[in-house]
Amino acid sequence: MKFSIEIGYTDVKHEEFDDIDEIDEDDLMDYCEDIDDFRIYDTSLKLIINDEEHTLTADKYNEDNEEEIRPKDGKIIVVTDERGFTFKDFPNDYGEEASWFCEALKNDIETNLVDIKEFKYKKDFNSFWEYKGEEIQAFITCDMSSTETVSVLIDGQEVMTS
Repeated sequence: MKFSIEIGYTDVKHEEFDDIDEIDEDDLMDYCEDIDDFRIYDTSLKLIINDEEHTLTADKYNEDNEEEIRPKDGKIIVVTDERGFTFKDFPNDYGEEASWFCEALKNDIETNLVDIKEFKYKKDFNSFWEYKGEEIQAFITCDMSSTETVSVLIDGQEVMTS
């Protein structure tokens, strides 16, 4: 079976602050360490199975995901690291660093029994795609794809960004 998966996610870190004058706009990128408070997978998943393309979406969660990433209340520094990649070298890009992982999906690929109806977007504190109830995990390194941003928000309004 020929298989590829295009998947993306945003790692997010929130840090509250008291005084805007304590934040130096020139040093905002210093906040880009340990961006791991939570992860939200994109609500779009693209699959190619035996040369047939499938795009799955869970658009109804877009607004809620955006609210989780960029809260409308409080004084918050929001650090994001957006990553996305198309894995198209199964089985060589499975289960190692810079790869994707879901044992149920792997087994169905190997037996040519992938069922599109079994893919679901799971909305939780960490939002993700799952197949047959098992999370599809992606490990995308920064040299594959990475866009880091830092935004300073006061009640949802951006007052600084990098």
